[in-house]
Amino acid sequence: VSLTLGIGESATTVDAELAGFTYQPLGTFVYADKAWLAQEVPGSEATTALLTTGDGADADAVRRAVSDLPGVVAYVDTSALADVYDRYSGLFYVFIGAMLALGAAMAFAIIFTTMSVNIVERKRELATMRAAGVRYRAIARLVGGENTLVAALGVIPGLVLGVIAARVMLQTYSSDQFTLDLYVRPLTLLLASVAIMGVAALSQIPGLRAVRRMD
Repeated sequence: VSLTLGIGESATTVDAELAGFTYQPLGTFVYADKAWLAQEVPGSEATTALLTTGDGADADAVRRAVSDLPGVVAYVDTSALADVYDRYSGLFYVFIGAMLALGAAMAFAIIFTTMSVNIVERKRELATMRAAGVRYRAIARLVGGENTLVAALGVIPGLVLGVIAARVMLQTYSSDQFTLDLYVRPLTLLLASVAIMGVAALSQIPGLRAVRRMD
């Protein structure tokens, strides 16, 4: 409902029971029953109506039927609006993809460096173990198990902080007319965990090869 007010005029509000919340990524709207609106706000006229259809409805037939009604000036299909949004969000998706690629490269570099440094710093200890007759496989299991455990302990808090950071970043793009919510599938978290553990395992190969070459 829009009110035309001038300087010095007053506005009166009415009590209304909130039936629920609607989520719309574009725009901020409040919906009210037409009969209730006519009773509580006499003289008001509805200029916009929300039309919901059942499953299997023919979108084109609904558009034609509604557009032919007297007084209808425009008909906006929410699915068509979503298609337009997706079409114009291409640059945003490219930006997000670049951030994901750079983040993955940085994560690989950090994990690889951490694993390699851990083995290099223990080079004297591992050489002593080799000299004492400890077999290479035993050393590999010991070092690999420790590094894998450290990586596993960091996966859960890392994913939690990552989701929180992503949600905060998306909120910086939101306004009263445009909203971006974060949805993370469980499969995404699972794949991220597998990728991290895989990188942690591969990062140990160069260091363990150096241990094998120790004399």
